[in-house]
Amino acid sequence: RIVWTGLPVTERLWFPLWLGLQTSSNTAVWLKSSYDLSTFSFFQRTSVQEFMAFVSKTIVERTQTAARQSVKEGEYMCHVYVRGDNLAGVLISDHDYPHRVSHTLLTKVCTLTVCQVA
Repeated sequence: RIVWTGLPVTERLWFPLWLGLQTSSNTAVWLKSSYDLSTFSFFQRTSVQEFMAFVSKTIVERTQTAARQSVKEGEYMCHVYVRGDNLAGVLISDHDYPHRVSHTLLTKVCTLTVCQVA
């Protein structure tokens, strides 16, 4: 069981985390995710969650190992970090959420996950 505590979440951070593994064939395998879709209407939540999961998987598959990137997708910013051990984290926010904070958060969550699992 992976528990994330003490992580900053603001109203502009809709999809706090998507964790997965990037396999040798560059496919992403979902491990754990956390959604906060309270800012969306009840009828939009399922489609928004599916969209964010699809974008997260796609962006991980297109990111090289040991790399970070931020990609604009419509009205969202998708921040991704793929570690050297192929553990990947994705954070989706609006354009105003600082890139450095996003990548620091992804680094912290990936490190906490490895510490809890190991």
